[in-house]
Amino acid sequence: MWNWEYCESVETTATPEQIWKVWHNVEEWPKWDKAIQWAKIDGPFEVGTVGALKPEGFPVTKFTITDVEPLKGYSDVSKLPFTTIKFDHSMEQISENRVRITHHVETKGLLAFLLRFTLLRQLKKGLKNAITKLTRLAENE
Repeated sequence: MWNWEYCESVETTATPEQIWKVWHNVEEWPKWDKAIQWAKIDGPFEVGTVGALKPEGFPVTKFTITDVEPLKGYSDVSKLPFTTIKFDHSMEQISENRVRITHHVETKGLLAFLLRFTLLRQLKKGLKNAITKLTRLAENE
């Protein structure tokens, strides 16, 4: 089975409350992640809720929220044929006025090999920028 992982982190002066407000507003994800054309969620931001998003250059993808820790992070999983993509979003208070935001992506399955040449390339080009935009939005909340 193929798998790969990719991770980016950015530090911010935004508070966990400000970051959480931006994170759990799914319809607003395209404001900070330009790789997403649109996103929606079919219920409250909690474990088990299903949503969908349209990534730039990829078909519409459904996701399920698999973990939620308010003011700490959340995870979601997308299931493709023979492959899963898990996104972990976490924040860590590293000093009195600094928080580190980390987005970690893990892909497993038969299509992971192909996604390494498409999705991974896109993540390397834009994930850090997306997190940086997220921090700017959060800092201005």
